[in-house]
Amino acid sequence: MAENKEQLQDKADLTVLPGNEKSLGYKILPVPNDRGRFAFTWDVFKNKLGNLMYVNLLMLVFFTPLIAVFFLRYGSILTSGALGAFGDNLGVGYPASPDMTGLAEALMLEVNTLYFALAVAAAPFTAVGLAGGVYAVRKLLRSDDEFRLLKDFFTGVKKGYVASLVACVLSFAMIFVCVRVWDSAGYEIAMGGNVALNIVFRVLACLGVAIVILFSLWLTSVGSNYKQNVWGAIKNSVSLGAGTF
Repeated sequence: MAENKEQLQDKADLTVLPGNEKSLGYKILPVPNDRGRFAFTWDVFKNKLGNLMYVNLLMLVFFTPLIAVFFLRYGSILTSGALGAFGDNLGVGYPASPDMTGLAEALMLEVNTLYFALAVAAAPFTAVGLAGGVYAVRKLLRSDDEFRLLKDFFTGVKKGYVASLVACVLSFAMIFVCVRVWDSAGYEIAMGGNVALNIVFRVLACLGVAIVILFSLWLTSVGSNYKQNVWGAIKNSVSLGAGTF
């Protein structure tokens, strides 16, 4: 039986998912017959709003490194703008620099390369908040069992961290690539490069981000709900993501 299950996983057969759910540790409430799913969810949301806010605040703690990276990026951009030679040759020194074409674009490329790379490095911390938050919110919306913030949050981390980590790293890495392509295209355009070609590069990079983020959402869902190894979760997420289109 175990061998058959492994063979199904290797083939990325989505029929391996039903019946292979992770143990939840709480009882799932059925949707009442007299209310639709959205109305039921809205009622639960209103009744448990306080706990949902606590979960979001705890997630925010683990998002702090990522938030700090973007605050530092903003400060670096302001500093580069203040110290850069953008005053119509005022403060450039003698002799005055005759041409600053592409300087602003080059500075943005340099700053974004550094800080979006740091965002990828912050992904392991972000994944903790994502994994814990997904499990805790799901329990609040699906069960009337006693909710214990820290216990339930870190239970979610234990059950879904690997999938959340892969999803976060892939998403931030693709965003890094997109920003790098976008800024490089802007620099090439400023320096007289092919405008149409660089716009195409920008569009393709943005499309790549959309696809990877959609796949990452499926990966987070599959990884937090089903017993799968990393490769099995990736294959099944690709299959589900392709079906979404």
